[in-house]
Amino acid sequence: MLFFSSWNIKTKIAVVLLFCLLNFLHTLIVNQLGNSFQASFFDSIISNSLLFLFCSASANIIFHYQPSAKTAWKLLLWCIILAVIIIVLQKIAISRIIKLDSTFILNFDKTIPVRLVFAFLLIGITMLAVWIWKYALYQSENLSRNTKAELLEKEAELSKLTQQLQPHFLFNSLNSINSLISSKPEDARKMIQKLSDFFRGTLRKNENTFIKLEEEIKHINLYLDIEKTRFGHRLKTNFIINQKTENCIVPHLILQPLIENSIKYGLYETTNDVEIVLKTAFTNNMLIIEITNPIDIESSRNLNGSGFGLSSVSRRLYLLYSRMDLLITSINENIFSVQIKIPQQA
Repeated sequence: MLFFSSWNIKTKIAVVLLFCLLNFLHTLIVNQLGNSFQASFFDSIISNSLLFLFCSASANIIFHYQPSAKTAWKLLLWCIILAVIIIVLQKIAISRIIKLDSTFILNFDKTIPVRLVFAFLLIGITMLAVWIWKYALYQSENLSRNTKAELLEKEAELSKLTQQLQPHFLFNSLNSINSLISSKPEDARKMIQKLSDFFRGTLRKNENTFIKLEEEIKHINLYLDIEKTRFGHRLKTNFIINQKTENCIVPHLILQPLIENSIKYGLYETTNDVEIVLKTAFTNNMLIIEITNPIDIESSRNLNGSGFGLSSVSRRLYLLYSRMDLLITSINENIFSVQIKIPQQA
């Protein structure tokens, strides 16, 4: 495809107007040097048509075959050669068309150095402009490709993290069901049914990266119903949901690993009753969710916030929001706290 064929209609009109203006100025200047208006007009048409033709050809070549930095010197040589060819063609054409005007021919010879410099500069500027434009276009396309590649990589990692949650949770649930089959078969049956409902809801929402907090809480309650079937009265939950936060948008399944982590370090390592508290708040266009649970300090010495649940949530938040400060963990006496911040659109 030719370089100028990619121009839009406005660009083409602007080039035509510029060509007409250049012809007008050329005719005016040559006429002021003592030449007839007719000879000056023919000179402008011939000279500027040749310049336009050679500039267009040079631009088309540079557009499709850009030289490297090491061969850039060839552009200078190319401009000199084309400028000389243009002057020769101008002399031949003008001599044939205006052959009876000897005064004009003589004046033309005197202006050859000026015409040569002008042709050289015009071709050089045209080639340089196209070279820079093409390089900027290439860089923009390259940046776009890299951005798309990074986006696809992020989406793949997010999908992998989300998929890892399912077998991880399923493995724990199956262990719970197995422990209930012999002692509490009816509870095991209920747990299987709830597990089926949980995964059915998960599959329906897998296409949505973000959901409302209200929906995420409902999903978490279904998960907790499964765990309460196993632990009974030992597992207590207290959700303090600020009404302003119910319609906030959160990444799907962002809370499950945190609740699962609370159960793991709260219930698995103690025989006492455990209350998991979830609080939400909204400030400065930021949804803040805090989850606390009691822990046994002695048996939880290795709790350093680097387990699968916490690390997966931290990684997902970074991939989604490009921030490392959205998950904070702390231990105050025997209470473990994890706080996540989820930016909201203004």
